[in-house]
Amino acid sequence: ALSALFGDSPVHSISITELVAQGYLAPMRGKRVRLDIDLDGVPVRDGDFVEKNLRAIMDDPKITAKIVDSWAAEARTRKTIGFAVDVEHAHHIAEAVRERTGETADTIHGGTPEREREKMLCDFREGRLRFLSSCEVVSEGFDEPSVECAVMARPTLSHTFYLQSVGRAARPSRITGKTDALILDFVGNSKRHSLWQLPAMFGLDSTPHKAAASGDALERPETEAPRVLSAVAVSESYEILAAPTAGAIHWTKTP
Repeated sequence: ALSALFGDSPVHSISITELVAQGYLAPMRGKRVRLDIDLDGVPVRDGDFVEKNLRAIMDDPKITAKIVDSWAAEARTRKTIGFAVDVEHAHHIAEAVRERTGETADTIHGGTPEREREKMLCDFREGRLRFLSSCEVVSEGFDEPSVECAVMARPTLSHTFYLQSVGRAARPSRITGKTDALILDFVGNSKRHSLWQLPAMFGLDSTPHKAAASGDALERPETEAPRVLSAVAVSESYEILAAPTAGAIHWTKTP
């Protein structure tokens, strides 16, 4: 972190709100779609959920259908990147988009051949591909300003991954007439993390997101498989630039 070199307070910082006001980032809207899932049994390793256990929850046809149907209701006309747990999960999301909505969708991941990846990104850039389902490929180092929506289908305790994912939709694009960026959060990442202060990206923020992001421990031992309860969703708008919520979030079955 830069704080190790320059101290706890940066000489100068700028908030994301200011960057939006100055036109360097697109205005951002958040919608939280609360799936009825339980992450309490998912073990934590190296500061994030263990992937295979996370997949046991998220890569469920009913959950995927709810994610895709909610996306279609909110953002089917928007160029979208979806963030999945692993490659199979990413494929299943893309398949569901094609089958349930008729929109064009494809999957990109670390194993995608270079030529295929280049064509896919070209189709996405030029509007021939509506939904790009990603497994840890376009969360960083990818710049396509016309992206209008980010679908959070991967729960994460990593503040950096969350910032990078949201950032894929945050670029302004006056050429395409983009008016805002819509963040659809299906997994509670917006309650674990905050975008409210840019220095957090560089380890200069002392707000509660550090405790909230890690829950009650950096490591959680593997236990029994976590439960998938049902695919009933409750949606709500939220202030994406609000200060972080203190404490860990738990997904539980609602009455």
